[in-house]
Amino acid sequence: MLSVMPSDYLELLKLVLTGFIYPESSNQPVRAGKNVLRRALINLLRKYRLALVRLHPFDPEKRKIGRDWPGLAYTMVGIKRLDNVQFAIETVLAENIPGDVVECGVWRGGCAIFMRAVLRGHGSERQLWVADSFAGMPKPDIDRYPADKGGPDLSSNDYLSVSLADVKANFERFGLLDEQVGFLKGWFSETTRCARRGEVGLHGGRGRPRLPDRRLAGV
Repeated sequence: MLSVMPSDYLELLKLVLTGFIYPESSNQPVRAGKNVLRRALINLLRKYRLALVRLHPFDPEKRKIGRDWPGLAYTMVGIKRLDNVQFAIETVLAENIPGDVVECGVWRGGCAIFMRAVLRGHGSERQLWVADSFAGMPKPDIDRYPADKGGPDLSSNDYLSVSLADVKANFERFGLLDEQVGFLKGWFSETTRCARRGEVGLHGGRGRPRLPDRRLAGV
């Protein structure tokens, strides 16, 4: 039971952050990629405040488990993962596990926004760290990181590139940008070293920290 914020608010927040209440959220803007002609057309339309949109049918089951890339949403993790995030934070608080809370790889910030909402709802003073390059994905580096082999190169996908200013603005829209939210801008191999000076009670996110020990908590 939340001590300050009713659980109904958190449930509604999940629907809004994932775009679940907007069936049109499955539609995707057409992106140029490496196609020169397509990029020229998109830039031309942008001058007139127009955009090309590819229509996709809304699949509620995929959205629940985070298996689609929504055009209109603040997070792509899905309802079920937000359920898990809430459970994890409330477990950390209930069992008094020490440390801050961090999400590595935040996209538009939706999951981190939800994390801050849960912490505030419980009156927790724990710090939330929001870690991301805020400039998209890195290029695969198979020589240094063998796990990159066979994976997609998403470094040129602007859909995954959301600026720090935009993420902060999204926090502000929900009234959840305060002194308990800190931002770590850059690649995880660099920025998480700062966070590792203290304890991390909960590490969430889809991002894969390129660290030798793959750990963030308790170091």
